[in-house]
Amino acid sequence: MPRVVPEYKTQARSRILSAAELVFRKKGFSRATVEDIAREVGVSRATVYLYFSSKLDMLKAIQVRDRAKIEQRLTKIADSADLPRTFTKVLDEFGSHPSASQNYLEMFGKAREDKEVRQALLFDRSTDARAIRSILDRVRSRGAALRVDDPEAAALLIRASLIEAVIAYGLGANRAKVRRDLLRALRGVLGSASP
Repeated sequence: MPRVVPEYKTQARSRILSAAELVFRKKGFSRATVEDIAREVGVSRATVYLYFSSKLDMLKAIQVRDRAKIEQRLTKIADSADLPRTFTKVLDEFGSHPSASQNYLEMFGKAREDKEVRQALLFDRSTDARAIRSILDRVRSRGAALRVDDPEAAALLIRASLIEAVIAYGLGANRAKVRRDLLRALRGVLGSASP
């Protein structure tokens, strides 16, 4: 039997994740099945299970992959001339797909009874807060002042504002108004934090 090279495994895993993300967006996490994902990628369910133990395992892998993209984007934010406006652009890049907020809300609903979902959401929270805190530390090291003295609290307020905006997008709120509200909230926290 021929051996499968690591590059093929990496590509297959990536293709399955892309298919899972598409199916989650189309059907929502709860209604999606492993069979739907297998059909989307053009493999058997057994093949999907070679790479992932469950839908939740796929969702967590998507989170980790996306988290790396978001962290990479966030590290560039600290050099922005208008920090609050740049944060709103991050919202547009990563949170504007209607199903993103739908899946996020579904995860919140499942978090009470599912320890793995809770852990995934807590992972998101701590990773986001750490990345935002790092940005704020870089901005403060250049002498900028925040309106909120505690950088940890500021990071959590910024994250909460971004999450609220993602949820508002998902509920069909007027996007221009959501962006204006987010910008106002971010300016309330960041003040003149822009370099």
